Amino acid sequence: MAILKVQNLHKSYSTLHVLKGVDFQVAKGEIVSIVGASGAGKSTLLHILSALDYADKGQVWLNGQDLSTLGTKQLAKVRNAQMGFVFQFHHLLPEFTALENVCMPAYLGKKSRKLAQQKAMELLDLLHVSDRKHHKPSQLSGGEQQRVAVARALINEPAIVFADEPSGNLDSTNAAELHALFFQLRASLKQTFIIVTHNDELAQQTGRRLLMKDGRFVDEEVK
Repeated sequence: MAILKVQNLHKSYSTLHVLKGVDFQVAKGEIVSIVGASGAGKSTLLHILSALDYADKGQVWLNGQDLSTLGTKQLAKVRNAQMGFVFQFHHLLPEFTALENVCMPAYLGKKSRKLAQQKAMELLDLLHVSDRKHHKPSQLSGGEQQRVAVARALINEPAIVFADEPSGNLDSTNAAELHALFFQLRASLKQTFIIVTHNDELAQQTGRRLLMKDGRFVDEEVK
């Protein structure tokens, strides 16, 4: 069964029809990239898939659960427990250390502080930034900040990680390292990713590359 299934999504803002009937599904352990020109509807789609916005029509199922049937509080719980997020800008809380930032979603999910910190340390070690655990974001390099953000996305062992231009703010070396990290996580954790990106090198490496144009998928490349 697909982890994520999408059927006939439509979304408009005033007179602008952004999504025009999007259908696709994602299996566990897949890394799917979504590419296309600015304004094609990629970020809007990602916001709806991750329950940060609502579709006007259509349905999204996550692990067989229809997200359109859930209320605001239920959706917040699903987002925290089953979804991870990595953005172009890391959005780390500046007043907290790397370890504390990684733990935040676990704390919100009412997990014990001891277990949250243990899991966070495992992830920081896996991502090769455990030696920076007591550093605040301003004391970390761009690449380190994004690795901490990835660890935070994984802390609750999500069904799926949504990444929106995750390497868009990194230099080529750190971008390549981050991309390699996604594939390592897929191999070691069987982690599923949907990545919106303008980085064609990353898109070409993913198992499926979906091209969006004018609110629809118009091409699919499978490896």
